[in-house]
Amino acid sequence: MAYLFKRFFGVFGMKVSKNIFYITITLILVINVGFLIYYAYHIPLHIDEAGWWFNYTNKSWQNRFRVSAKNR
Repeated sequence: MAYLFKRFFGVFGMKVSKNIFYITITLILVINVGFLIYYAYHIPLHIDEAGWWFNYTNKSWQNRFRVSAKNR
């Protein structure tokens, strides 16, 4: 068991703290790239799609600029 621990954390003759640092940085970068790829599928690619989603989800804008008889 001690051999495996030394073998894993003693890569390239570095200290344990440096290896933990590099593993943490690498893990953060990989997770961020994963989130970027995941959320890229939720973003509309074209302006037409963005307008469609805006009109579909935000109904408060439908009557906001409508001229009513009260405003005339």
